[in-house]
Amino acid sequence: MEFKSVLRERSFRAGVSLLRILYEVQKVHCEYNLTNQLIRSATSIHANLQESRGSGSRRDFGAKIIISRKECFETISWLEFLRELSFIEILTANRYITEYTEILKMLNSTLRSLNR
Repeated sequence: MEFKSVLRERSFRAGVSLLRILYEVQKVHCEYNLTNQLIRSATSIHANLQESRGSGSRRDFGAKIIISRKECFETISWLEFLRELSFIEILTANRYITEYTEILKMLNSTLRSLNR
């Protein structure tokens, strides 16, 4: 599987898994503001990666990767808030933070290769 496919697959799997947890957080804690923000940022990563596949130019492709990168930073931030407020268990939040940090590294690598 090519690198970009791995990146798309990991962002998709992480997003789906996180959505399942966030829907449970919404049911149990009736917390919607932070969880909705996290849902938007986490799903946007994969959506922008998918959209980048149809890019008409290298520049457009890079712009979608940059947006995915920004959304990844935001996702990590919301996870930290939810962890700190005890809406998500520490170990669970840390696992997702680690996964999104790995996705972020892959996005950074993609951007570096574009700038060569």
